[in-house]
Amino acid sequence: MSLVTLFNELEEMVDKASNVPFSDKSLISKEKLLDTIDEIRLNLPNEMREAKMVMKEREEILAEAREEANGILLEAQEQVKEMAEENEVVQYAKEQSQLILEEAQSIALDIRQGADEYAATVLSQLELQLGRALSTVQNGQQQLRVRNNELPQEA
Repeated sequence: MSLVTLFNELEEMVDKASNVPFSDKSLISKEKLLDTIDEIRLNLPNEMREAKMVMKEREEILAEAREEANGILLEAQEQVKEMAEENEVVQYAKEQSQLILEEAQSIALDIRQGADEYAATVLSQLELQLGRALSTVQNGQQQLRVRNNELPQEA
């Protein structure tokens, strides 16, 4: 079950909880709440694995971009060497190598920015989900503490 679904279950438990007369308190099944919290704990490692996979994909994309940029740079260097036979050819080669170098750097930058944006988006979504999860768990714990404090103390 996804974390979002589990949090929706928690929210539904709170929404459908019986109200305690003359107070703003609600009664929630401790067993159901604890079961849902346990399921959340079991699903958190999955979300963390997904975040690690996103980071790994980002690193792979960056590595590919570096390789491609290096290949383009090597190609540019080879072209410069081949064109360096005559003065006019040398000047032309320098201009072309600079253009190729700039293009390679631009491509590498675009790829890196795209990978960073993708990773940032996925991590932001994960951060929101985990924040909601933490908030829901904390609310559930607070409600249990409040309910436990309201029970008559045995002598």
